[in-house]
Amino acid sequence: MMGMYFLILCALGVLRPVRNALALDAIGGANFYRVYIVSAAVVVVAPLLDRLARRLSWRTLVPGAALTSAAALLFFRGIYTEGSAALGYSFYGFYDVVSAVLVTLFFIAAQLSFDAREARTAYPMIIAAGSVGATVGGAVTGFFIDNLGTQNLLLVSAALIVAFALVLPLGQPASKGRAEPAGLRRAERPSQTGAAELLRDPHIRMIAVTVLIMVLVKQLVDYQFNALTKESFQTLEAVSAFQGKFNAATQWLPFVVLMALRPGMKRWGVALAMFMLPAVMLGATVALASMWTLWTAVGAKATEMTFRNSAERSAREVLYVPLTDEVKPRAKAYIDATLADGIGKVASVALIGIALTVLDMRQIAFVTPVLCVVWLGLTLALRREYLGALGRSIRGRYASFRGVFASLSDASSGPVLEGALASGDTLQAAFALEIVNQSSPGEIGRFAPQLHGLVGHASADIRERALRVLEKAPDSVDTKRVEVGLTDAEPSVREAAVRALSAADVQGPDAAVRDLLESPDPQVRGRGELQLGDPSVARSYLESRWETARRGSVEERLEMALAAGTMTGDASADEYLTALIEDEAPEVAAAALKSAGLLGRHPFYGQM
Repeated sequence: MMGMYFLILCALGVLRPVRNALALDAIGGANFYRVYIVSAAVVVVAPLLDRLARRLSWRTLVPGAALTSAAALLFFRGIYTEGSAALGYSFYGFYDVVSAVLVTLFFIAAQLSFDAREARTAYPMIIAAGSVGATVGGAVTGFFIDNLGTQNLLLVSAALIVAFALVLPLGQPASKGRAEPAGLRRAERPSQTGAAELLRDPHIRMIAVTVLIMVLVKQLVDYQFNALTKESFQTLEAVSAFQGKFNAATQWLPFVVLMALRPGMKRWGVALAMFMLPAVMLGATVALASMWTLWTAVGAKATEMTFRNSAERSAREVLYVPLTDEVKPRAKAYIDATLADGIGKVASVALIGIALTVLDMRQIAFVTPVLCVVWLGLTLALRREYLGALGRSIRGRYASFRGVFASLSDASSGPVLEGALASGDTLQAAFALEIVNQSSPGEIGRFAPQLHGLVGHASADIRERALRVLEKAPDSVDTKRVEVGLTDAEPSVREAAVRALSAADVQGPDAAVRDLLESPDPQVRGRGELQLGDPSVARSYLESRWETARRGSVEERLEMALAAGTMTGDASADEYLTALIEDEAPEVAAAALKSAGLLGRHPFYGQM
């Protein structure tokens, strides 16, 4: 999957500077903003893609879309005419559609390869591979355009996309056992309900307004960057080479910020990610407005691209957490696609067009810092709204932390879950346990005090689930508090306590089981606990207690019979079972016969 994402973003990295250069060459820097209308075609393509997704399997849809994109690049190569306005507009829109379709379909394929827990580990590596691919693609255009020519770069990109289409089926083994996308699409496909219903939710409305401001800032900076590029580099090849080198130098930066962001979110919460982009953009756009140069535009564009694809993307994923599983995909589809790729770009065209009637291109730079100030104010309000919505979603039992960037270790989310676990309410505690159980051992450790408190909960189900979650974070287990579960009235709770203690034992699980087998309490020495050890543990146990138990009570001999039944693969089990099958107590003989049947290879088994 890393290799395939590398191919996609490398192909797009080759094309991105060519796209801008073709548009600038055809319509000039001052009018460049007009191409944003064409790129809004992504919104029109989305419903078509959804219909195809319902009719075709992913094994047909994804390679088919890739091969169609490659064929379209061959068509553009065939009609290539330098300075053509039609080519400049159409290729700009084509690039945005193809990049949206290929990336979206790739991540559909990724969803079939990784479950939610695997995705937390896999996606950062895949994103890193994509950053490398985009860097390489930009470098190819930046350093080789003079040798290859603009039109031939379309062929290079087409070849990379064909390679992706051919490799994709090989990267999706049938043995993975994931569901076909049809079922996934039925569950996650946005309904036909209009935006008005979504926007009645104040939380969704605030996210939407914030994203709209972000898009306006992004497009203004992009317009200024491209206009200044055209002023500085006159020819098509010079513009392509400069922007290719710019992309090669900056495409890897979002991944660096993303990795650095996670520790910060553990300490300061989602607020850190929310404030990062508007804050740095305020500084960058003030610099651009004060010093109208290509290099201040380069700084603003690099800042916007770096933090939008890392901090802002992570923050938005976390902001969707309080939404229900039914509403979340609809909100994402509307905000991430319709609003960001469609309405936002159309609004930016209108804003720039109106501004140009009263201001020159240089003066428009002063509009962007004003928008950044408004953006910062909105993030303050949105943070308060998020905390309130998260609390309501936990109490209502519909929050979900299944997103790649949605983390329980976030300093904003953690206290709300801690409160739910400690609330004493059975339903809230059960829901919070389900959420915590989705997380990594490091994230679970944060909730160790609340989880240990639930070991004494009135509900046996809550006690068992708390112990099973603690088992996943052995470094956080307080053995003395968990040992209370060893004498619980419910066998499932006792077994969960043993599992947690076994996982936490620094000498290994076998050492913990040996200690438990020596307990004077018969409940602790039950069959469920004995099964936790490997055959050598049971053999050691039998060897140390055999002589005493054979002359002891019926209960002790029953324990011997059950212990021997766990010795799969150990031939010495036959010796013990032979003696116990001949025991004078019928219940001991029956238990020994049952154990022999479980092993399936004892001499007596064939006579049973």
